[in-house]
Order: sequence, then C-alpha cells, then structure tokens
Amino acid sequence: MAQESEIDYKLQFRYNMQQASDEIIVDGLITEQTWQEAEVGSDFWQKLPYYAEGANPKTEIRLSYDDNNLYVVAKCYQEVDILVRSLKRDEFWDNDGIGVVLDPMNSRTNSVLFGLSAVGVQWDATRAHSN
Repeated sequence: MAQESEIDYKLQFRYNMQQASDEIIVDGLITEQTWQEAEVGSDFWQKLPYYAEGANPKTEIRLSYDDNNLYVVAKCYQEVDILVRSLKRDEFWDNDGIGVVLDPMNSRTNSVLFGLSAVGVQWDATRAHSN
C-alpha cells in the first residue's frame, strides 16, 4: 500500500498579507484604506459542534502589519446566541471566539497562540516541541 503524500498546507491555505498603506487605529472599525485593500481569508474550521468541519456561519479575516505591529481583523457572523461557558482568562476553547496561531519559523512544532472570545475574554499560550 502506497503512503499518502503529505498535504502542503502552505500552498493550500496561503494568505498574502500586505504592509499597511495608512495608519491603523485600533477601534473596532475597519474604515482604513488598508482594510479595503486587504485580502479576505474565509476558509476556516470549527471545533464545536463538529470538529474540523467548515465553520458555519462564516468568519472573515484580514491581516496587515507596519514596522511595529501585526494587525488582525476578524468579522465573525453569528446566527444564534453567543455561547459563553466561562469568563475566566485562558479558558478559551469552550466559548465562541477566534484564535491566531503564529509560527514565524514555520517549524510546525513551536508557536504562540492568541485568542479572544465573543465577549472579550483573552487567551494566550505557547506551544513548544519537547523531546
């Protein structure tokens, strides 16, 4: 039996981020020209109620950067009431929310994770390969 080839996720889920073309004001609005020009990412998976199925309703993200910051905009469409199981910091994955995983060395073993629930609960963590 032949071994299945490994999926090249870098090609399948590529997002082309551009440097900000104007000053980004972090105010919850996406009125800057940078956001109008940014590529929209929308092919995401959900954890609940069905793990690894396409997210429904959809979520759209936009990314940009300047000399000092990485900017992430998420537009999360909601058709039912928001699910809130906990308001404790770092109890993220059982709530409606969004997370960002950064793997700047593309190692697939070490990363930093940041998340925000639909009601503003923050979450962060590191992931490191251990021998």
